[in-house]
Amino acid sequence: MQQQINDLQNENDSLANDINLNNSKVASLETDIQNAQNKLAQLQAQAPKLVSDLNDAKSAVSAAQTVVDQANKALATVKANNQSAQADKLAAYQAVLSQYQNADKNLQAAKDAQVKAEQALKDLQASQATAHETLETAQANLDQANQVLKNALAKQAVDDAEKAAQAEKDKQAIQLPNSNMGHNGEVTSDQTIGHNGTVTTGSPLTSTSTDKAKSASVAETLPQTGTSSSNSFMALIGMLLLSLVSILGLGKLNKKRN
Repeated sequence: MQQQINDLQNENDSLANDINLNNSKVASLETDIQNAQNKLAQLQAQAPKLVSDLNDAKSAVSAAQTVVDQANKALATVKANNQSAQADKLAAYQAVLSQYQNADKNLQAAKDAQVKAEQALKDLQASQATAHETLETAQANLDQANQVLKNALAKQAVDDAEKAAQAEKDKQAIQLPNSNMGHNGEVTSDQTIGHNGTVTTGSPLTSTSTDKAKSASVAETLPQTGTSSSNSFMALIGMLLLSLVSILGLGKLNKKRN
């Protein structure tokens, strides 16, 4: 009987350990969600600046295009008047040509800046989408972990109640009378009082054999626990691995962007 009580206590301790581990994993998931929210806030804070940079680049392109147009007009004018003032207009032509070349370089630089700004904005939008997806995945895993924890606590309560009831039944079964006596109240070797009060003849049951028989019966009726809590624990481990993969994926994306 003591061994059975010890086994029940060990099973209860194991379930309590699983619950404590679930609590730790839930806390870790909550930290991961907070980190993902912070990263998303940082990306959202960068968005206005990238949009402003893109607008500045577009303005620079427009200004450079205006300069190019003006240079083209000046070049056309120089060419038209070249016959009347070759020397002066040649110098002016060279100056305009130099200005044109510089304006062309500035235009190309502005276009390159615009391309970079547009790519940066696309990268930001992709990072925001990934951050949203990671946050939703982590939240779903947290909800599942909380449900597993709730189920484990409910299972523990049910198991505790069943174990207490079974222990009380076992205790009452072991304490049932098993002594032998004859019709005259004296102990005999071939008469036994049954559980219903009738006297029967035959080999008497000793207290040792009775205890062994009842112990075997108790062992057969004890509830088999542990499988459900183990399954719950494995399910929680699976969800934690999924959350870890999601968070690692976000980290790799941020490294590539940097």
